[in-house]
Amino acid sequence: MREREARRATTSGLLLAFAALASGCGAAPESEGTGDWPMYRGDGAGTGYSALEELNVGNVGGLEQAWSYALAAVPAVAAGDAEAPQPRSARSQATPIVVDGAMYLPTADAVVALDPLTGEEVWRHTLTGGSPSRRGVSYWPGDAGEGLASRIIFCAGERLLALDAASGAPVADFGVGGEVDIGVPYNSVPLVWEEIVLVGANTPRGAPGGIGNARAFSAVTGEKLWEFSSVPQPGEVGHDTWEGESWRGRLGANAWPFYFTVDEKRELVFLPLASPIPFAYGGDRAGANLFANSVVAVDIRTGAYRWTTISGTTIRRRRRCSSTSSATASRSTLSP
Repeated sequence: MREREARRATTSGLLLAFAALASGCGAAPESEGTGDWPMYRGDGAGTGYSALEELNVGNVGGLEQAWSYALAAVPAVAAGDAEAPQPRSARSQATPIVVDGAMYLPTADAVVALDPLTGEEVWRHTLTGGSPSRRGVSYWPGDAGEGLASRIIFCAGERLLALDAASGAPVADFGVGGEVDIGVPYNSVPLVWEEIVLVGANTPRGAPGGIGNARAFSAVTGEKLWEFSSVPQPGEVGHDTWEGESWRGRLGANAWPFYFTVDEKRELVFLPLASPIPFAYGGDRAGANLFANSVVAVDIRTGAYRWTTISGTTIRRRRRCSSTSSATASRSTLSP
């Protein structure tokens, strides 16, 4: 019941915090015992696991609301204005992150830092010309050796932005004035791993589609590091699974998860890819159409292809795509 109430309150524009939150529930495994939750799903693997035990099945029923914070955008009202504009709902799907005693999350028109004990606003960065992703923000811890402070990194449509985690000010050395134009919008939470920021791609409103490639940027400079072609280009693995010219300018097959996950030991990031566009008609794209409707593993440092899984079948890098390879066969006959 409380979970449903909290979900309704959050999506309607109100963040509720319960008393146990102030005691540090929700630490990621790499932050065991600190009360931190530094990533959207707690850790790079997306486990959503907390090692803390203070909140459990025995006492969860006794939670009480500690504070609330409005997420809706409230337009400024001019003096003497008889008709005040209505607040814009946040339609929030956010999971706040908590690092070193500060909570970070998006609102309808801003990114804020809050005191997780009291809900008091520490800083607020209001966006112009767009809204932050309603799903959350990411944290980069900085590099003390290089004199680089920690940052909050997030998407707002076609913009990737970086703010100083302590002040909320744009990081001037990141892209141009604290933001990078990523071309195709991504409406979810960037994955931050070491000094790499990974984003996906969403179909812009009112458009038939967009190039669905996952793209990686530097958390330090905003420089683009690599881009993975979800529809393989000439010379790339899987290109000949698109007959004729059906690959050219093909939209869709996009990476649009709420959040990417990474295998830190193997340094692989997993890209879940959607259907090509048009998704309900394939008459103009004969072939197996890699890498649509699959999960692809790539090297997180370089974007190099490692393997893909389609309906439980794995195609590894060592398999060269040719007219006789399994990659050109129908999806139902692919062999591991």
